Amino acid sequence: MEQLKLLHKVDADVWYSDSKISLLHLAVINIRMVVVKLDTGGLWLHSPIQIDDQLFKEINSLGKVEHIVAPNCFHHLFASSAKARYPEAVLWAAPGLKQRKKDILFDAVINDEVTDWGNTLEYEHIGGMPKLNEVVFLHKPSKTLICSDFIFNITDESNFLMKCLWKLAGTYKKFGQGREWRFLVSNSFDEVYSVNKILKWDIVRIVMAHGEIKVCTNMELFEALNKGKTNFYSES
Repeated sequence: MEQLKLLHKVDADVWYSDSKISLLHLAVINIRMVVVKLDTGGLWLHSPIQIDDQLFKEINSLGKVEHIVAPNCFHHLFASSAKARYPEAVLWAAPGLKQRKKDILFDAVINDEVTDWGNTLEYEHIGGMPKLNEVVFLHKPSKTLICSDFIFNITDESNFLMKCLWKLAGTYKKFGQGREWRFLVSNSFDEVYSVNKILKWDIVRIVMAHGEIKVCTNMELFEALNKGKTNFYSES
């Protein structure tokens, strides 16, 4: 019997792999890693999941992993184990994460001076949210927005407790941001400024860490982000 593949293609040079983690042995949350082939030929891993032998083999069939990214201050659970799988790769931390997680040996911090991802990726650090410090990415060739907790698209949930938590967060069966987003914002001017820059990107789909991949125009993203907000984002 042919073994099921763990990597799934999104578009040319973009793949994803889904996994689950347990929260306090009660709730099970779905998480997603994204794999991008850079124009240099190397691979870039976003928000790594636990990489077992089969997934390791599938990733290696695409090329050499050169970069591993922990994209915000929450998505770092498997950063160390991914680095152990690919010791020659550069392990990148979102701003502030290296100081918070001193037990993880990050090699570099994502900032305005990153130059070795070629012309494949554009990125924006969302300001005004030091407790999250998410960095959002655009795979320019495929116009794919890659994010972790920036936006959710929870269309269904089999775990009862997670269903309750998604409802509490205001994201169950909704495409949009969670209620916790506004509580994490400490400087709304900086946050809105960053998001408005993201809204100017040319986007056709969003691959997020939690929820179904969404085919999406800039206007649909604009409308989803502004639901329930008092500090509105601008149209791109």
